[in-house]
Amino acid sequence: KMFYERFGVAPSAEFSALYKQVVKTLHQTENDILAVREVLNEDEYETGAFYCEFEVFKEIYQLEVRNASRSGQSMYIVLLTVTDEDGNTPEQTVVKNTMNKLLLTVNESLRRGDVYTRFSLSQYLILLQMLTYENAEMVAERIVKRFKAEYPKLKVNLRTAVAPIEVVI
Repeated sequence: KMFYERFGVAPSAEFSALYKQVVKTLHQTENDILAVREVLNEDEYETGAFYCEFEVFKEIYQLEVRNASRSGQSMYIVLLTVTDEDGNTPEQTVVKNTMNKLLLTVNESLRRGDVYTRFSLSQYLILLQMLTYENAEMVAERIVKRFKAEYPKLKVNLRTAVAPIEVVI
């Protein structure tokens, strides 16, 4: 998040790998499975969709592709892009303000089991488990409508793109 906000770029692959190593923690041997479950449980106060860093999103995506190849479940990705009125990336201060507001809108517009991440300086990426392409498009449209209703004075546009995941067999 700091790289996006301060520098307007994504961290390098090397930095992301280092970050993964830093956040790993060593656990003591635990013989009580219920204690392990408690460590894994989500905090009670977490509401809305599941936000994660891009590298975690990528791993969740890959896991879901594996599951979909076995179950045949349809899944879609949605790309939300913030643009100015001319279709270009807005100034950095506008992007920062808009992306913070869009984060809240996306979080409140999705189901608790949906996953999303910040993909670039001006984009969010969402993973949806849906039955149809039309349903995924409706979710994207709902986010745009809600965002415009909540922030009518922002001089930005939201572009959406929906695509099915590629199931590897």
